[in-house]
Amino acid sequence: MSLVVTKNIKDLFKRKGIKTSQLAIDAINKEIEKLCLKAADNVVAERLKIVKAGHVPQLDALLDLSSDNL
Repeated sequence: MSLVVTKNIKDLFKRKGIKTSQLAIDAINKEIEKLCLKAADNVVAERLKIVKAGHVPQLDALLDLSSDNL
């Protein structure tokens, strides 16, 4: 199951002047899946039904959505 939009990932790397292999896309997709499953486990453990940012492991460390570095 693909969770990432390949074109968006490739475009992100292209802006940095690099190309992206399918193996890289597959690896990124696997990591996203792991994050999602861990977040789901955290929600279930708290007996909730909504995934929030705090449920996603290390979200703040992995993503700086306010950054223009991308």
